[in-house]
Amino acid sequence: MKVDQYSFLREVALFEQLSDEELAEVAGMFRERTYRKNDIVFFEEDTGNYMYIVKEGRVKVSRLLPNGKEMILAFRETGEYFGEMSLLDGGTSAATVTAVIPSTILFTTQRDFQKLLSNASINTALLRMLCSRCREAWSQIEVLTFHNADARIRDRPLPSFAEEGCPHQERDPDRSKTDAQRTGRHDRHFPRNRNPRLECTPIRRGPDRPVPPLCPE
Repeated sequence: MKVDQYSFLREVALFEQLSDEELAEVAGMFRERTYRKNDIVFFEEDTGNYMYIVKEGRVKVSRLLPNGKEMILAFRETGEYFGEMSLLDGGTSAATVTAVIPSTILFTTQRDFQKLLSNASINTALLRMLCSRCREAWSQIEVLTFHNADARIRDRPLPSFAEEGCPHQERDPDRSKTDAQRTGRHDRHFPRNRNPRLECTPIRRGPDRPVPPLCPE
């Protein structure tokens, strides 16, 4: 067992409540591996066989979207761990983990991980971490939901009253006719700078001959 590995694990939140004897046993369960920048630690949907702890460096947790784009879910820094979910439920990895800078990562096997779970303090710390990550996931879902809603509103074409007519007016089944053909009136009855389709006010030809409004209420 390396002394620096023992000292490092003492600073990891998962093991901070362990006695010196317990920590010494845990340190013997981990092996060390180095990764270069952009090296893949494991792929999404891989069978999970290990739990990992970032000793030095930084990794990103990401998923590939159906459109081919990468969605970054989280970054894991020194002292943070990942891969435990697959060991807990026996499922495949939910995301791809990639080293974003040269990194040193500790890992332990599924068999040794089960031994770790026999310790009550490790169980408690693990549950707290899982709750924290669930909250992070809920926050991300909320942000993505609002973002998508805004995008839908932004991309939805607004109705054009110039094309559809006044909202109070019944739709004319014969849209091929012009205004003059439908009403028998011509543009000379309207001011040049106003659009009769947008105005829902009565128009009078003379003091004694009112013309019904274009948009009857």
